[in-house]
Amino acid sequence: LEALHLSTWLCGAHRRAVITEVKRRLSEGKACHLVSTQVIEAGVDLDFPLVMRALAPLDSIVQAAGRCNREGKIPRGTTIVFDTENDRSPGGVYRTAIGITRAMLRGGSLDMDQPETLTEYFQRLYATLDTDREGIQALRANLDYPQVADRFRMIEEDTVSAVVATYGTARQRSAVARNISILAAGSPAARLVLRRLQPYVVSINQTRVPALVRDGFMQEVITGVYEWVGPYDPIRGVGNI
Repeated sequence: LEALHLSTWLCGAHRRAVITEVKRRLSEGKACHLVSTQVIEAGVDLDFPLVMRALAPLDSIVQAAGRCNREGKIPRGTTIVFDTENDRSPGGVYRTAIGITRAMLRGGSLDMDQPETLTEYFQRLYATLDTDREGIQALRANLDYPQVADRFRMIEEDTVSAVVATYGTARQRSAVARNISILAAGSPAARLVLRRLQPYVVSINQTRVPALVRDGFMQEVITGVYEWVGPYDPIRGVGNI
């Protein structure tokens, strides 16, 4: 039985199809192996008897564990946290948080169901971080709201949108191609067209865009929006490049 894959390398319509297939297999009592990135921790309602999570910030581990025996169908689910041989975790805050989690795990038994555990974790984490590197609080104190608006970002916007025109049924692909053409023609209803295309969008890190355009994987439709013209794998999406 092939493993399924879930990540932001898949467009939204593809992710929904994977989740539907996972739920079908689980509801029918069939074996289901899913390899997923953190995208599964963002409110995806799945219930596995076994979850294996690479060592991560404690709050991410708790989120992953929330997909284990979520519906209480078995007496006890199992979540296994493992350390990888080669650490390829992101740097910065994420790696700092992993270090704190590792230290707490080495300190003895860790009950993640207790609020005090997460309180200790976040106290340790925030004590080591600069939580206002953009100086937002000083700007607010000086009532400099234009600078606040310029500097503050709830989520760092370091990606561009790429529309995948090669996923889905023939009817879906035709509709996507038609909407891309409308967008490229400078339609005054661009916002509406982009909403129609949203289920077929993947986010690509801006640093990769020049090379992907040069190598023929992407082409710009309008400013900040691209069409993905490279291969799209039925399992890994754009992650096969």
